[in-house]
Amino acid sequence: MAGKSLKKIAMPVVEPITIGPYRLTNTGLEVQGRPSFSEHQGVGDFIERVEKASAWWAADWIAYGETRADWAETIDHLVDVEKFSEQAGSTATSRRKSPRHAGLTV
Repeated sequence: MAGKSLKKIAMPVVEPITIGPYRLTNTGLEVQGRPSFSEHQGVGDFIERVEKASAWWAADWIAYGETRADWAETIDHLVDVEKFSEQAGSTATSRRKSPRHAGLTV
């Protein structure tokens, strides 16, 4: 709908994630003290899992938004393809074709 303004929702404050002596923020990683190799490996494993999962989360988020008929006029303004990685876009495309996601609901 031309000229329709979207209502902005205030984003929640995103607190840093703290894992032992590591603090993961929106802009980087902070290290307190001198962590053990095991702690370092554990945080690395966490970061790797999040990185691999984030494209799937984004794809499911996009897919769910597309199932909402009541959002049809505004969803295209919300989903900025430039905002998501190429991987998330291709994951979303394959999710649309997946029988598991055919009836995606929350």
